[in-house]
Amino acid sequence: MPVRHVCFKLSLIVVFIPATASWLCAASMGRFVATGDMTIPRALHGAALLPDGKVLLAGGVSNYQYQSSAETYDPSTGTFTATGSMAEARQFCGLTNAPISLQNGKVLVTGGVNSGGVLSSAELYDETTGTFSTTGSMFIGRWCPTVTLLKDGKVLVAGAPGSSSAA
Repeated sequence: MPVRHVCFKLSLIVVFIPATASWLCAASMGRFVATGDMTIPRALHGAALLPDGKVLLAGGVSNYQYQSSAETYDPSTGTFTATGSMAEARQFCGLTNAPISLQNGKVLVTGGVNSGGVLSSAELYDETTGTFSTTGSMFIGRWCPTVTLLKDGKVLVAGAPGSSSAA
């Protein structure tokens, strides 16, 4: 997997975290400000801004294991809190992204990769209950997809198609 994509995925957190004025001031001076620790160390995860201003972090890899776990980050308190887990562990997944979420307030998680290969499955995260539920699958598995909510409420998923062989 290209290193430049890993850098992009990790930089998503930096893009979403600046929700407080003090962080914005520090960012404008070219500094990072420490915040709380994630519930588990994770990389290659997906991230999405939730309607309440928190950030959902889902999947990824921790200690060389694919993760189905998820957590939310609250920029007002600088804390991470564990939330429900996905039905399927995945890294390089796509999430509907800020400043939009699905019209029903849920976040769509699509595709990704795990030990079974490239995934075509999708799940919905409901912020009000803190749970994931499975939903329809894509026609073809995709890793590193972009997930864009269109004006008519449909979702466009675009990304590298994969095979069903193990990654």
